[in-house]
Parts: sequence; structure tokens; C-alpha cells
Amino acid sequence: MPHPHLADDSGHTANTGPRPTGRTPLRSAATTRNQGKTMYEYEIYRSASAELIRRADAEREIGRARRARRAARRTGRQDPEGKVRQTDRDRFAPAA
Repeated sequence: MPHPHLADDSGHTANTGPRPTGRTPLRSAATTRNQGKTMYEYEIYRSASAELIRRADAEREIGRARRARRAARRTGRQDPEGKVRQTDRDRFAPAA
């Protein structure tokens, strides 16, 4: 379907309404006020949404760090001798 303000193949333009002037239509004060409120509410929504996304990312990162620490502890348990801290060596008498 051809655009109403452009010429078709025959060279005729469709006259279906006023041509756009490039100016924004005048709005009543109530419409402008409501639109401003809506935009303000939308900005609050976007801000809250971004904050929730940041919190979720932080929680995921904390979970990853916990899993990594837990996995590191588990790898030490598989050592049959176990880890001996330097301070533990001083508490026991040498074997005869």
C-alpha cells in the first residue's frame, strides 16, 4: 500500500488528510502533566530495575566465591596425610 503522501506509479498523490507540518501538535496542560508523571514513574522503574539487577549480580558473585572456597576445601580433604600447619609441628615430640 503506498504511503498517502507519496506519489504512486501513476504520478498522483493520495489525498487522505492534511500533510504533516513537522510541528508537534499542541497538547493540553493535563496531557503534558500526565506525560511528565508517566516519564517520572518510568525513570523510577528503570532505576529500581537497574538496582535489582546490580543486587542480583552481587549475590551471584558471592555464590560463586563461596562455591570456589568450598571446592578448594574439598580438594584438601583428599590428601591422605592431611595438611600440617607449622605451629602443629612444635606441639608433638619427635618420633623415636
